[in-house]
Parts: sequence; structure tokens; C-alpha cells
Amino acid sequence: MVPRPGPHRRPVTALARAAVPFIILTLTACEEGPRTVADRRVDDPWAFAQPIMAEGPLLVQVEGDPFDAGDPVVASHVVAAMTEAVTWTDTARFTADADRAANRDIRIVVTLNGASGLSGREQCLGRSSGGGPRPDGRIDVSASFCDGPTQLGTVHGQAHAERVDGRAFVALMRQITIDMLSPHRSAP
Repeated sequence: MVPRPGPHRRPVTALARAAVPFIILTLTACEEGPRTVADRRVDDPWAFAQPIMAEGPLLVQVEGDPFDAGDPVVASHVVAAMTEAVTWTDTARFTADADRAANRDIRIVVTLNGASGLSGREQCLGRSSGGGPRPDGRIDVSASFCDGPTQLGTVHGQAHAERVDGRAFVALMRQITIDMLSPHRSAP
């Protein structure tokens, strides 16, 4: 005679056993993805960016080279990821070249592996600098949307990334751009 489970014991089903690896994989993937925290100082940052982009590219100042790839290479990948992130319009234009920018005051300062505790105000005041590679492969990004010395918003993000053109870094820069500029605020 086979004992039947009582009301306090349930048999493990094949479906539950099959779900365990999927759940573990999902939790692991979430652990490796980009993490961001946004602090918007204005309700609609896109209202500041859009008119600038109508005149020409919005300036992106990139500080730091956590990949030892060279500053121009890192800047070009940051600008490309930011451009791809803006899916709500086809007029998004960014540049890392100050001479090409429509306005040098309204800009995004992207600091890669900067000092711990770096604030958006410091970035907007020009008191920030980036760093090089970290032994653990972690990339810390602080990106601030500035109007001269005024901070319009800041997004801090982090991911483990080995390459400037790798999926993790591109995903991080895209998420930072969406969090910073999207006219559609996410629900809390």
C-alpha cells in the first residue's frame, strides 16, 4: 500500500521540479543586469533636451575609461547607446564633440568609475573625473543632465561589464538614458 500525502504534505510535481532551474536562472540574470537609481529635479527633462536636439546634437561629456579602450572609443560607444535608447522620437542626436554641440551649457555629464559619493551637482559644476578599470569588472556610472551649473537630474547605475561594446555596458547606458530623459515616468 502506497501512503497518500496528508493535507499538510503535497507531492512535488514535475512542473515544480522543472521550474526550479528557470527560477534560478532568472534570479541570476537579474543579479547581472544593470541597476539604476534616478533623481529627477524637473518633471519633464525631455522638454529641456528636445529643443536643443532640434538645433543640433546634445553634448555628452564622458569622463573615465574603465575598459582601457581610449577616451574617444568609450565616448563613441556611450553616444551610440544613448542614441539607440531614445525610442520615443526619431530626432535624438547626441555628440561627445563640444564643437558640434548645439549648446554647451545644456549637456549630460557621464562619469565612469568616478569617486565614491560623486554628486550630480559636482558633475554640473565641472568638479568630477572618471577612473580606469576595476579588478572586479564593475562599472559605476553617474550621469547628470545639466543646464550650466544647475542639475536637472542624475542617474546612478552599475553593472559588471568587460567590454565597451559588450551587452552589459550598452544595456546600462541605455537604461540610464531612459531613466534620465524619458518623458514617460515609470510608476514607483
